[in-house]
Amino acid sequence: MKTKLTLSLDSSIIQLAKELAKQRDISLSQMISDYIEEQKKVSDKLEALHKFGNDIPEMSMVAEEGEKIKSLNLKYGLDS
Repeated sequence: MKTKLTLSLDSSIIQLAKELAKQRDISLSQMISDYIEEQKKVSDKLEALHKFGNDIPEMSMVAEEGEKIKSLNLKYGLDS
């Protein structure tokens, strides 16, 4: 079921989002939906890796990358 959502974003972010959606030839709603679904997949994978990979040195790089993604999402207002 689709439900409308109102967001308050900086006008420059709105313009950037519209441009990105146009470049990808998809609606802004679809682009945001795709992004959120992808973030959920990344989050699930990182959680699984964290559970099973605490003793593997390479896993720390994956965790660091996840933290970088979170930081960028927060910086650009894409993380709740």
